[in-house]
Amino acid sequence: MLFPSADLEAFWSSAWAVPLRSACRWLTPEVKTRVDPDVKMPRRLGPQCLSRWVGQAIQDRFAWLKAHPDVAHFRYPDESAPIWEALVPPPYERGWLRIFEEEVEFERLTRFEAERLLRLLDYPPALVGQEEWTAALLALCARLALAYRELKRRYRAKQVRAIVREALAQFVVWDASSEAA
Repeated sequence: MLFPSADLEAFWSSAWAVPLRSACRWLTPEVKTRVDPDVKMPRRLGPQCLSRWVGQAIQDRFAWLKAHPDVAHFRYPDESAPIWEALVPPPYERGWLRIFEEEVEFERLTRFEAERLLRLLDYPPALVGQEEWTAALLALCARLALAYRELKRRYRAKQVRAIVREALAQFVVWDASSEAA
């Protein structure tokens, strides 16, 4: 997925990205909170509420993991690991999300993509290149936005918000022992 340089720059200075930047421990406080009111969110990454919810969920998950160091960190340890040779994930195939028949499939997808974002945010951008790291992050945000749009196509907004918030709540407090029980 290709992003114009304006989209990459928007991540580093727009209000919609503050929750995501704040989740990255490698960024300075100035970078985390930088906001240029003239910079708008790229349309394919919206809505803004989704980036706020995901960013907050990732911050909450990091805090939860810190408070519970003995639990498994990842629900999808192999699948969600960044692929450093091809860091930017390709977009979903056209129509792929339409095969999902139930809400639980979208909840799983939301948790999976949030975990991929968490793992990327836990990695220093400077080690893989800030531009490639940012493009990967935006690609994951775009995937979440596509899933959100597909849910909105099927359900009312209130139900979509509930589905996404429930998936993110499960993402925050997940631990393998509680799932096995």
